[in-house]
Amino acid sequence: MDAGGRVPTVGALGDAGAVTEKYAWIKQHMTEFPTDLMCRFMQVSRSAYYAWLHRAQTAIETDDIELTTIIQALFKKSRATYGTRRLQKIVIKPKSGSQSVTDRLVDAGSRFSL
Repeated sequence: MDAGGRVPTVGALGDAGAVTEKYAWIKQHMTEFPTDLMCRFMQVSRSAYYAWLHRAQTAIETDDIELTTIIQALFKKSRATYGTRRLQKIVIKPKSGSQSVTDRLVDAGSRFSL
């Protein structure tokens, strides 16, 4: 609570991750509830939600999607026996020199013929 006895909103706290999670939840439940009602309930503006919904994917989000796809394929190929530590060693293997995460993912994927 602030000095006036009010609970600060998410925007006032500056927690962008929490706002993104709220937007994702609203998107997931679009068919079940009216968007304006969910935005009010989650305390986010409708215009900001629609701006988030129609924006282009960032490079980090694209890399995350690629990484998730490769990890899921490796896990399936291992017949669900590889745990997080083994998968991490395979995907993010230390290399000499500077190599991007995307290059490492492509390398990890090619080693397992995904």
